[in-house]
Order: sequence, then C-alpha cells, then structure tokens
Amino acid sequence: MLPTMTTPHWNQLFSHSLTQSPQYQQYFNFAIAYLDSAQRLCNVLSRSTRKATYERGAVVLFLAHHALELFYKAAVLRKNPNERRSHNLQKLRECYLKFYPEKCLQIPTLFYTSYEECAKEHAARLQGLASIPIDQLYRYPEAKNGKPWQIYDSFEAFSFSIELAGLRKSINLVWNQIDNQ
Repeated sequence: MLPTMTTPHWNQLFSHSLTQSPQYQQYFNFAIAYLDSAQRLCNVLSRSTRKATYERGAVVLFLAHHALELFYKAAVLRKNPNERRSHNLQKLRECYLKFYPEKCLQIPTLFYTSYEECAKEHAARLQGLASIPIDQLYRYPEAKNGKPWQIYDSFEAFSFSIELAGLRKSINLVWNQIDNQ
C-alpha cells in the first residue's frame, strides 16, 4: 500500500529556466545539483549499514567526480566560451589553473592520483591503473572489453561526506569570487 498524502502534489520541472542562463551558469547549476545529490546519498550511506553498499558508494563517487568536472567546465567557460572541453579531470583542472592561478581560487582535489611516493615495484602496476577512465570506473561494473576492472577499490561514506562538505563550501566560495570578476 502506498502512503497517502493529505494534499496531492504535482511538481513538473521544466528546463526553460535553465536555458535562460548563460552557458557557464548552466554548467555550474548542474555541478551543484550533482554535488548535492552526492552529499545526500553519501549521508544516507553513512547512517545506514543496510543501505550502504559498494555500488551505492560508487554512485556517490561518480556524482562527486562529475560535479567537479562540471565545476571546472563552468569556470573555464566563464573565461573562454570557446575553450576545448574534456572529461579528464586532471586536464580540466590544468585548464582551470591556467585561467585561475590564484591560491584563493583553488578547490580540494578529490580525484587526483600521484604515484611518486610508491615503492618502485608497485609504481609500474599503479601507473597502468592511471589509464582507467575514472568517469567510467564508477559508472560501470566492468571495462568496455567486458572484463572486470583490474583494481581493488573501496568506499567509506562517513569520511567522504566530510570531504564533500568541504568541497561544497570551497566551490561556493570560489564561485562567488569567479562570478564577480
């Protein structure tokens, strides 16, 4: 039996209001929507061991990764609407830093990988993992070739929710500065 509502509530959402904004603002609005969704799901997973699964954690990671991608694109489009775009977060961050090198405009880097401090015997194997497209790793249970990802990954909701809150605060502060330039 479905729960009853005292008042019927229909809330049709239209894209018209989004398309009235400049392109860079549309990207920023989507970035915040993805980040908000990541935070909400992450908070549910940190409170419920029954609902906490790696699959749901991977969705949180995907949403957060995509939010960062869209934020970088929004900021770059704000400066240069013709800038070439990518899905590679590291390349987008480099492009972002080209336009916004000021320290006060930096945001946390949640998906940055460095192998400089790894033991040499592990570094070569880990470098191979760097070729895994992160934007696909958290969307699909296997690689394009149909084989499982050659990694051992994990997710912990409580600590990541703290990271997401910090990212949200940073993005809001930085965007206010960028948008007022």
